[in-house]
Amino acid sequence: MTYDAKLTDLATRFEVAALKKLTAAGLQELAARIEGIREPMRSIAQVAKELGVGRKVVTAFINSGELRASRVGHQWRVRREDLDAFINANANREAS
Repeated sequence: MTYDAKLTDLATRFEVAALKKLTAAGLQELAARIEGIREPMRSIAQVAKELGVGRKVVTAFINSGELRASRVGHQWRVRREDLDAFINANANREAS
């Protein structure tokens, strides 16, 4: 879904006046949150892409317990909330 389509979708859900008060960054964040609601679970590949690392790195984070994940069949899935918590916990962490 394109950014313009997301904005159109948002406009149908909220009052136009409320949308006008939001900054462009606020609209992007809101669109991302709505997209996250539609996709509550992410695959290892999706998490790796979002973090800008390889799949093996994400798997290592899961195995070490740093990143919470659930096993669904033979695949790992990460909830949006758990990924956000992981990102926030490591946001100001110094390099080892």
